[in-house]
Amino acid sequence: MDDCFPTAPPAPQDVIGSLITYAERCAAYLEAEHEQARLHGHVVQGQTLGNLEGYRFTARFLRESYALPDPSPR
Repeated sequence: MDDCFPTAPPAPQDVIGSLITYAERCAAYLEAEHEQARLHGHVVQGQTLGNLEGYRFTARFLRESYALPDPSPR
């Protein structure tokens, strides 16, 4: 096992930016879907929330791994 956390592989910034945007758009879609479900009396929980958190994590991880600025801090 390596002593250091792996570094991100080289990749074009526009590709990384597109992947971040995709993950953020997926998270926004799920957030809106969850809000609609709540408005109709449904409880959003379990894997459904895990999926949302996964997209948020992916965007944040890529942004941090490639030292890209966060345009909308939470």
